[in-house]
Amino acid sequence: MSAETPMQRLEQLASRPGVSPDLLALEGALLAWRRTLEDEIRARHPRTRPDPATLQDALRGPGCLAALSDPLPEPALLDRAAVTLAEVLHARIAVGPALHAWLTRPHEGQSREHVAAAWFSAAWRRDRAALAGLAADGNPGAPGEPDIEVLEWSGRQLCRPFFHRLGELLAAESGGPVEARATCPSCGGPPRFSRLERDEGRRFLWCDLCNVQWPFRRVTCPFCGNTDQTKLGYLTVEVEGEGQGEGQDQHRIDVCEVCRCYLRAANERVLPEGQRVDFLVEDLAAMHLCLAAEGQGYRPGDGKPEAGLQGEG
Repeated sequence: MSAETPMQRLEQLASRPGVSPDLLALEGALLAWRRTLEDEIRARHPRTRPDPATLQDALRGPGCLAALSDPLPEPALLDRAAVTLAEVLHARIAVGPALHAWLTRPHEGQSREHVAAAWFSAAWRRDRAALAGLAADGNPGAPGEPDIEVLEWSGRQLCRPFFHRLGELLAAESGGPVEARATCPSCGGPPRFSRLERDEGRRFLWCDLCNVQWPFRRVTCPFCGNTDQTKLGYLTVEVEGEGQGEGQDQHRIDVCEVCRCYLRAANERVLPEGQRVDFLVEDLAAMHLCLAAEGQGYRPGDGKPEAGLQGEG
């Protein structure tokens, strides 16, 4: 029997070997924070839907919705989101107090709203130079101070409820992206996870920032565009207590021998009948696959496909 909600699925994962209770508690707190904020975004900003032509350009063209329509939220709402996120992390992660202090302290005369906007923009773009500048506004190098990695990770948490809204707007539009598209149609970032569809076996990629999925060709690396079947493969890792069907593992790691990148995947076809992949939850359930892949010399994809891959038919 599949869980009815992501929160219930998180509770189910608590008994699974290899899944950190602290990580589940953190994700549960972030999930509750995102849901509250997403409800407010929908209620307060029901008319933020881009025009149909822009949505279709994002779905069918090589660009993304965030590049075609400014994703920066209204300043007061973003500021409140940043503060409440910092409060959630304050109680959950070791650098949470330092992150909260960094956000609320003066930043060379800049308002907190300005800092939140800069943090938001640098995080979704993965602009490490801008993140380094923000980190330098605090006390760089001091014990416990948030560094670039912390600001990028927490900044992308800040972005997620707003980009989830962009994903919802795209999902409501008729006509999906072409299967040659290797990057997210919402934010332009790389996929974090994939699934093999139960009925037709199609492959879908998923962006964790936007919680949006899109179809992609089965025999193609989304990171370098390699289509040589002899240099594409997958790894499986057995975990005690993981559900299986027909002798197959539910999770696997797709790998490319050309770029040496990996992408985790869930095989929907071996799940119990009626159960579907919940990406937000499976992302946590399959964290062990990252260690397995990297232990064999593979690396996470950088989301930069070969030129022309997105525009192919």
